Amino acid sequence: MRAHWVFCLLAILLAYRAQGNPIDRKAKVATEFIILHNNDMHARFEQTNVNSGTCSQEDANTDKCYGGFARVAYEVRKYRQEAADGGTPVFYLNAGDTYTGTAWFTIFKDKIASAFLNKLQPDVISLGNHEFDEKVEGLIPFLNEVNFPVVACNLDLKNVPELAATKNLVHSTILETQGTKIGVIGYLTPDTKRLTVMMDVEFYEEVVSINAEAKKLKAQGIKIIIALGHSGYLKDQEIAKNCPEVDIFDAEGNLIEFDGAPILLNASVAQEQDLLDLLEVYRPSVINLEKAVVGHSKVHLEGSKQVCRDRECNLGNMLTDAMVFSRVREEQGGDYWTDAAIAIMNAGGIRSSIEKKFDGSITDSDILAVLPWENDLYISRLSGKTIRNALEHGAAARGKDSDGPFLQVSGIHVAYDPSKPEGQRVLSVQVRCAACRIPTYSDLDDAAFYNVIVQEFMFDGGDGYVLKEANNTQHQRLQKKDSEAVKQYLQERQYIYPEVEGRIIFKGRC
Repeated sequence: MRAHWVFCLLAILLAYRAQGNPIDRKAKVATEFIILHNNDMHARFEQTNVNSGTCSQEDANTDKCYGGFARVAYEVRKYRQEAADGGTPVFYLNAGDTYTGTAWFTIFKDKIASAFLNKLQPDVISLGNHEFDEKVEGLIPFLNEVNFPVVACNLDLKNVPELAATKNLVHSTILETQGTKIGVIGYLTPDTKRLTVMMDVEFYEEVVSINAEAKKLKAQGIKIIIALGHSGYLKDQEIAKNCPEVDIFDAEGNLIEFDGAPILLNASVAQEQDLLDLLEVYRPSVINLEKAVVGHSKVHLEGSKQVCRDRECNLGNMLTDAMVFSRVREEQGGDYWTDAAIAIMNAGGIRSSIEKKFDGSITDSDILAVLPWENDLYISRLSGKTIRNALEHGAAARGKDSDGPFLQVSGIHVAYDPSKPEGQRVLSVQVRCAACRIPTYSDLDDAAFYNVIVQEFMFDGGDGYVLKEANNTQHQRLQKKDSEAVKQYLQERQYIYPEVEGRIIFKGRC
């Protein structure tokens, strides 16, 4: 998710000829059309501020807000009207991850996602991994409610026939313009298995699946094929290289010319009134959350992907501290201050920053934007070696397309050397004691055991973590979910001002 919401526009000119130089620009253009494309809106149905947070009235009055579905609708409808008036034909494609990210979705889930996308009327969309955040049960209604095809060719649905039976999920679909048929094949990263909750959907590798589906389309006489998916930039490059039937390049016809540019949806772009009216249908429930103050912060709480998935961030510190505090308040430490002095969480679970407001208030809406999944919290009894392996696993993800596993921590001081090979980047680890009168730090003992607090997602193996001991599984669920633990932490403090304090440091070449 980018800091400024952008809407990518690509004008593609395609020519299909049996002979001659395939890139001769004097050739007569057989097919010309515009693709409007976006993805990863993450429930930003309403315009946001520059950091993708809530657009305040002051920001709105000074034209400092961006995006929102009403602006997307304006652009899509503008291009479609121009096409209807004799201009270049246009298709609007969306590559998923409409689900999850704001209180709007947390409350209304598939109903609001389908309602707004139906207003935009995309010609076709693909799934994103976050469309599985509410499990298969939360995706099925969406697939039945939308009025457009949803493409994904690499899903194995034999264990979830109810998903296969939905009316709009297909491997591919065929669009048509000026008498030319265009195939659109969908795909989704197999990493979805570890990026979301446990489910019975299996995945085939993308390149093999796309090529198989493209062969079927070619057999039907479809010469232009588009792959629309959600697998990350590196995989997209691999698909472009190894899927020969997918345009931009086609041995039978070849692309003559293409051009494109992002459209910044700032205040200069109008907002369609019917989309703004639809927001008002859902707004009352959201306003209640926005007015419910649960705490106050003296500082900005940094939760952006660019920071928290790369290094220590103060929001990560606060969240993991709240997890430890929740256990402290359960009074299970006996003669000691707690029985679980360590907490870890994947940075991918931090979905938003919390802007410092003029009065410092933090609301229920802010908490749900940061922690939209309301995970249970678990104590897992882990060996020092398992903790060290978890830190290595997070360090290996840093800087990759899927960098969500990078860990934020409480009760741990860790030093990394990113220049070392994967699996050897942890230089030192110190951990906070639980069975002690005064909390202090000492070197992690690989042979010792420690109680560690984690969210349900990681406890169940999300992001590829192994946080259960195979031969000595001991765990306990805490009384509060993650969002409840954070609210409790805030409510018992007049103000918070979490800092970046050196819990995570880097040595060597970063």
